[in-house]
Amino acid sequence: MPFAWVLGVGLVLAIIAGARVTRPGDATPVSTRMLGRVALIMGLAIATVIAIDRALN
Repeated sequence: MPFAWVLGVGLVLAIIAGARVTRPGDATPVSTRMLGRVALIMGLAIATVIAIDRALN
């Protein structure tokens, strides 16, 4: 199931990026934080698109 695989990978990457962004006491550069937020948003967007696609089929 490619859709389930993409969903799982996207969610795992989003969780990892979110954990890196929200880790307390971390002095990460702004670019790293922005990349983490972009990855989190992309993971949620992929999950939403797949959920809509499965609901319509």
